Amino acid sequence: MGLADLSPLSRWGVKGVEVLDWLRREGWWVPNINNRAERMKDGTIVARLADSEVLLLDNPAVRSRRLDGVIAAVLPPKCYPLPRTDSHAWLYLVGASGPDCLAKLCGVDLRLHRFADLAVAQTSLARLSAVIVRDDRSGIPAFHILADSASALYLWDCLMDAMAEFDGRLLGLDDLSGV
Repeated sequence: MGLADLSPLSRWGVKGVEVLDWLRREGWWVPNINNRAERMKDGTIVARLADSEVLLLDNPAVRSRRLDGVIAAVLPPKCYPLPRTDSHAWLYLVGASGPDCLAKLCGVDLRLHRFADLAVAQTSLARLSAVIVRDDRSGIPAFHILADSASALYLWDCLMDAMAEFDGRLLGLDDLSGV
């Protein structure tokens, strides 16, 4: 099991009454229901948080910069970008023990048979509001964790403490290229 800080990578939210239709017209795969995600061919994640809000996460293994196009695009009326890079730390927990580790910090059941691949939870993790997206890679369970950037060090410490029981280790971006 390992933990990586993906905060330097691109992540964006887009919000507004027409955002789902607009993203679909632009060629993005948007889930049909809230709290679900889709994985684009390039590995970018599209997580639908609400009927009017989507979270976009760059592929950590490829760093495609595809999200730059969303920022440069002209959004439809009553829609606006949410620069999640400015507001949310992005951590990536990978490994078979991930659900057991997260169970120490979160009341939501994230076990693999209950929290499917590409499921999204908007929950409390270590007493912080967080968005958790399951994103298995190469058959290995993995979880994107986004939380308030002002509390990033606290969350990092909580996750490192929880991982100690499972022989967790730190991961760098280069470690994710095969994941």
